[in-house]
Amino acid sequence: MFSKGKKKQFTKIGSLILSSVLAVSILPASALGDGGAVGEEAAVEVQAAYTSKALSLSPGSDVSQLNFAWYSSVDPGAAVVQMAKTADLVNGTDFPAADKIMTFTGTTSAAVTGYNSNKVTATGLEPNTQYAYRFGDGTDGNWSAASNYKTPNPDSYTFMYVGDPQIGASGNATTDGAGWKRTMQLAKQNFPNIDFVMSGGDQVDTGTSEAQYDLYLAPDQLKNIPVATTVGNHDTNINYQYHYNVPNLTTLGGQKVGTDIVNGDYSYTYGDALYMVLNSNSSSTADHAVFMRQAVADHPDTKWRFVTLHHDIYGAGSAHSQSDSLDRRLYLQPVIDELDIDLVFTGHDHSYARSYPLYNSNVQTQFKDGEGNDINPTGTSYFTANSASGSKYYDLAPVAEYYSEARIQHRKTSFSTVTVTPTTFTYDTYEIETDDSLTKIDSYKVLKKPEDAKVYAKAEDKSSTYYAIKNANAVKDLDVTFKFDSTKAKFKAAALVTPDTGSFVVDTATAGEVNIKATLATPIHTVDYADVIKLTFEAPTGQKSAVTNVELTRSDLTTLNKHKAKVSTIEANNAPITVTNQPNVKVYAKMSTIIAELSKKAEFYLALSNTDDVNALDVTFKYDSTKFKLLTPELIGQDDNIQAFEDKDGTVRFLAGFTKPITAEGYTDVVKLTLEPKNIFNRFLQADIELEKVTTASKGINTEVLNNTEEKAASILIRTFKDVVDVNEDTKADVGDISFATQFYRLTSADSGWAGAKRADVVEDNVIDTADLTLIMNHIIN
Repeated sequence: MFSKGKKKQFTKIGSLILSSVLAVSILPASALGDGGAVGEEAAVEVQAAYTSKALSLSPGSDVSQLNFAWYSSVDPGAAVVQMAKTADLVNGTDFPAADKIMTFTGTTSAAVTGYNSNKVTATGLEPNTQYAYRFGDGTDGNWSAASNYKTPNPDSYTFMYVGDPQIGASGNATTDGAGWKRTMQLAKQNFPNIDFVMSGGDQVDTGTSEAQYDLYLAPDQLKNIPVATTVGNHDTNINYQYHYNVPNLTTLGGQKVGTDIVNGDYSYTYGDALYMVLNSNSSSTADHAVFMRQAVADHPDTKWRFVTLHHDIYGAGSAHSQSDSLDRRLYLQPVIDELDIDLVFTGHDHSYARSYPLYNSNVQTQFKDGEGNDINPTGTSYFTANSASGSKYYDLAPVAEYYSEARIQHRKTSFSTVTVTPTTFTYDTYEIETDDSLTKIDSYKVLKKPEDAKVYAKAEDKSSTYYAIKNANAVKDLDVTFKFDSTKAKFKAAALVTPDTGSFVVDTATAGEVNIKATLATPIHTVDYADVIKLTFEAPTGQKSAVTNVELTRSDLTTLNKHKAKVSTIEANNAPITVTNQPNVKVYAKMSTIIAELSKKAEFYLALSNTDDVNALDVTFKYDSTKFKLLTPELIGQDDNIQAFEDKDGTVRFLAGFTKPITAEGYTDVVKLTLEPKNIFNRFLQADIELEKVTTASKGINTEVLNNTEEKAASILIRTFKDVVDVNEDTKADVGDISFATQFYRLTSADSGWAGAKRADVVEDNVIDTADLTLIMNHIIN
């Protein structure tokens, strides 16, 4: 094309006059990609032409942007891209009026001899929208032909992953270019919804060969699909940066050309995924670490984190996987683990491989769904692509690597499709057969979504709330917060449902709120809901029993080997609880010692305190059924006898309903329990009773409440008269016992010799006096 109406000052070259804006390379016509060039021998005045070639599209910083780069004749007036919605084109082909066109101006700079490198970024693009674009110097008549570009749906999209087109590696660049073109044609034909291409590097074999770049950029599909390229070890020349306009380019990981640092690391986002692209030719651990940490810090909440680099640090090829790639593994793997990278895409070894999820170079056991897909993996998977053009293949290493889940070399051109959704990542790899059909050789799918969490109450435990999670793969850390109405409920306790030796911290500093942080010694693996925490509540002091709610307001979970907590999807955030005053219970005997000849029965009392309209009781206790018989328990202070009990070999369950509900702060006797000895000994007989469990329910609440047991056991010593008066313990009652008691006459429990004398206090009034001597004498006489 020739520019219209442009007048430039003429410059004399020898005896010839040529336009000073003649922008035609002195390279051969074939290198320009047009029909020819104007030579210096021309003896006519020629108006300068604007030429362009080698267009490449790259992703922008996010899906609302698109980056352009192309070669033009030298010193263009500007670098300009215009875009319009396809729906606004006139007659479906012509660009519309100016008010429907978006115009973007970029930069232009000298490139290889005879060319300028032009770079423009289009911004403000709407998602899932079809656009037309053209590029040039902004002058009418110098626009390229219009091409189409469809912006992706940022929530769900597909990209194509390729490795090492390396045009020229076979020794025949034309053949390699044809193979690459065939791959792109078949990929787009079979997967028309590909939104962009990710390349693992080595686009060309010779980094200074513009002819190889021309062949690499030749497929028509590249006019419509951006490519996120990677610097391979064959791409390290400045030509690479001339050809690609990558987003967020840094000097980190770059190489020095003159005074400039070029071909550095860069990043971009597509929807909820962060893509970081490393120039792994640089062995600067510090550079790559700084770059990745900053990229993650700039996008801390992206759900997916991907890294692309050329060298296959966990590959399977015999050429590189155990040499230069292994060296890079040592410095890149710790940073990849640190930043919770989900997947790493590599090339370099011209053979296909996929690792197990790895952490610290160790294979991680994964939690899988019913179809064998990994759920929330706890490590990083590494993919190595085979050749996308067929220019060169390497054999697999003779011994399979411990980390390789798939390793394939059929010496067939291959590519992969990757589909990313908010909850899934699907990676399918295809080989191209001789008849242009595709064979899927590997597939990998990840389900990645927040663990589901809920709070709920169990019918049999209405005073407690349970926190449960599902869809959890090795959850190790919990940070969970609950809220409740502190005027109606009082937090009592929290516990892990499954005891664990890890740390467990409960924070109740904020009224009406409970925060629990736990680091578990045994990570939780579960597909279905599993109870993790039990929270127990009671009624506030002095308050009536009530029904209220506990709300789950925060559920942040961190899985094993991950450093960033994920916010759970809360399926049920409220749980009803019934809080009651929790009564206190005790069992006691009003007489600790009785004399069998006067009363053969041991009487125990079950008493309750802190009661609020308690009208039902369920008590289980034990006694020695080989020595005693239980008589029917008696309710105290009740007009109606509403009760039932069962005695199985000394284990007794007693149920009672109170027609007169009990409300009292202090202890109130509720049940009288009587044990009758089966035999009376000459020596003493011990009657023991022990509470195993006591629950009550209250009027209007009707919910079982476990009681606080303050005194769990009680004991009564049953003694015969003979045993009582044998104070000198010689097995008979005689004057020796009178002598022993007289010896300590008037001694009290406050005196120092009481321990040895108290056997003579047979009436148990803490003094040895006439009453004791009289009882001893009467028994001897009778």
